[in-house]
Amino acid sequence: MDPILEEFERAISGLTYTSPTIDYVSDLTGQPVSSGIDAAYWARHLRNPVRFTDATATLHEKGISTFIEIGPDGVLSGLIRETLDREQDLVAVPMLRRDRPEPHTAVTAAAHAHTHGTPVTWTTLHGQATTIDLPTYAF
Repeated sequence: MDPILEEFERAISGLTYTSPTIDYVSDLTGQPVSSGIDAAYWARHLRNPVRFTDATATLHEKGISTFIEIGPDGVLSGLIRETLDREQDLVAVPMLRRDRPEPHTAVTAAAHAHTHGTPVTWTTLHGQATTIDLPTYAF
């Protein structure tokens, strides 16, 4: 990555960077980010090691126990479970699995998170559904 660092930083230096509007933890530092995001920060991401374990631990220390992996396959979910292996209340699920249909894995991930206390807006996943009356007696 070293040969492209300066060119990359120059290429993105004209972008406008703003302070985050939601809290997040940098995998560059393993700590919460509130400011200081600029071209140099993103260039460091290319060169410096990822501090995934530190970032995951920081999130968990801040009360985060549900992790939903957004990506083409479940890779980081397993690493999160391994990093926080002693935590009983931990949920780490991928939204997608390479070998399974997307709707199935997305709903499975949402259901898993929901059964562990994470609110889910189901209409976002299913769209508008038609409601029907069900019998009130046992079959």
